Amino acid sequence: MYKVWLGPASTHLAEALAQYPDIVQLKSSLRFFPDGESCIKLEEENISNADIIIIQNTCPPQDENLRHLFQMIDVLKFNQAKSITCIVPYLAYSRQDRRTHSGEPFSVEIVLKILDMLGVDTLITFELHNANMRTNTRLNIVNISTDQLFIKWIQELDSEHTILVCPDKGSQPRIQKLADRSGLPFIALNKCKDRDGTTWYEQELEIEGDNKTAIIVDDLCSSGSTLIPLCQHLKKSGVARIRYGVTHFFANPAYLRDQINMDFEVYCTDTIPSEASTVSISSLIYSFITEKEGF
Repeated sequence: MYKVWLGPASTHLAEALAQYPDIVQLKSSLRFFPDGESCIKLEEENISNADIIIIQNTCPPQDENLRHLFQMIDVLKFNQAKSITCIVPYLAYSRQDRRTHSGEPFSVEIVLKILDMLGVDTLITFELHNANMRTNTRLNIVNISTDQLFIKWIQELDSEHTILVCPDKGSQPRIQKLADRSGLPFIALNKCKDRDGTTWYEQELEIEGDNKTAIIVDDLCSSGSTLIPLCQHLKKSGVARIRYGVTHFFANPAYLRDQINMDFEVYCTDTIPSEASTVSISSLIYSFITEKEGF
């Protein structure tokens, strides 16, 4: 049996994980005080020398969800859990993955150092923004890919007149793998960006055939400031439909459809739970738990 403690920001996964009879979900409660402070309490007391898995998201509100994660770790450490594995579907501050100026903090390293200090053995997250970031911590970090969820989705789409689109050089290795596994052709674009963050595409595309569907697969969409000009560029190049697969989706789908102004659909995971979430990461979580040595 695998003992899992779902944090307040991951209760949406409870029903999906309940389908696995070998997962035991630990009971807990959360209190808020009049001054805004909060306290999370584990109702299960018999965890001494047990391997415990925390699942707590740190999506917005990031600081509150991080605080609850820290409290959960402290509770397990005090009650002498044998090992503590934290599954954090979306890791807060992961985009602040380097110090770009001496006056700026290395924010994601701060988060990782705190987890290390509190006694976490392993941190699991999904589609880390920079899987190759260098941090000064002993924490064991596992970055889980959501590609198999998107491969299944791509295979269910009508493949006729369909191409995969690589929006920038950084995502080309991933799109190449998806193209190899799906058998679809792909095109790679060069993203242009100024100091203010404005994004545009200048590359002229020669897309053969009419009525094309473009599939874009991305790790994160926070506002659509990159996606919107990409879709507009594809539209000018003759693409008729956009199918957008994204792991971490913060944006407003209605706003995107209005700005893109073409046949547009979003397929996203529930690492960021919302009405737009299309597919659950629960199967990936279960696969990791059952395949990890020591559980």
